[in-house]
Amino acid sequence: MSVIEAPALAEDRPRGRLRRELRLFEALAISVGIMAPTAAMALNGVAPAGLVGRAVPLAFLFASIAIALVSYAFVRLTGYFNHAGSAYALVGVTVGPRAGFFA
Repeated sequence: MSVIEAPALAEDRPRGRLRRELRLFEALAISVGIMAPTAAMALNGVAPAGLVGRAVPLAFLFASIAIALVSYAFVRLTGYFNHAGSAYALVGVTVGPRAGFFA
């Protein structure tokens, strides 16, 4: 008989510790997940067509680029500061606690 070794389980890792990194794809996923409920109702193709006409795809492309830049800023800030907070904590650490309150 042969023995099949099981892969390392989560129980083998140190307990109580999370991975302290946030990559670009993960930050994008969080950003899209936060904006998805609003985007599903507000960002259909008909509503912006009245404002920008046939340039709706271009407007969506520019919005996607802006989202990518914001998520990249979150990636850089979470890599620099060892903090688990979101916009409130990151703005509070960089600018000050009062500005963080208004974030």
